[in-house]
Amino acid sequence: MGPIILGVLLAAVIIVLLARFAPNPAAQRLRQAERRAGRPLGERQIPGDFRRIVRDLLTRGMGLEVVSEENAPHAVQLVLRRRGLAVADAIYAALLVPSPPGNLVDQARVVELEQTVTALGAAGGLLFTPYAIDTSGLSGIRSELELIDGARLRDLVARHLPDRLSELPLVPAPQPV
Repeated sequence: MGPIILGVLLAAVIIVLLARFAPNPAAQRLRQAERRAGRPLGERQIPGDFRRIVRDLLTRGMGLEVVSEENAPHAVQLVLRRRGLAVADAIYAALLVPSPPGNLVDQARVVELEQTVTALGAAGGLLFTPYAIDTSGLSGIRSELELIDGARLRDLVARHLPDRLSELPLVPAPQPV
């Protein structure tokens, strides 16, 4: 009985140590891609600058009003309002992800946005990032979600705020491992 318990405890300790000190897969992909490229991949977007550009795009360019803003871990959540011509205003939720690990916004952020839209009873949701968005396995997401990655963000800024386009860095796509 004693050796069995000792074996189980040793296995549990090894599992805990492996889980604690395992490397971040997204960070590993980025390091490998940078090694293959021989240089750092892209200039990291400064979160404050990114937030200001997207806020300007939403308010000046698209005519929305920011109702509330909340800082979340590695992201900013906005609640937006578009004044209705008739009885009700339309509410939208936005999630800004300026610096995702590995230059790739994962599916959890898309699901987080969908849950926020549902909780607010919003008309739709917008996810903004200057990088890429992983949409694999997300066939069941709501059609009211707009996923705006780096290329699409540059197009929107060029159309609505051409004077701010130079503030967005050119960002490479993430490299598959």
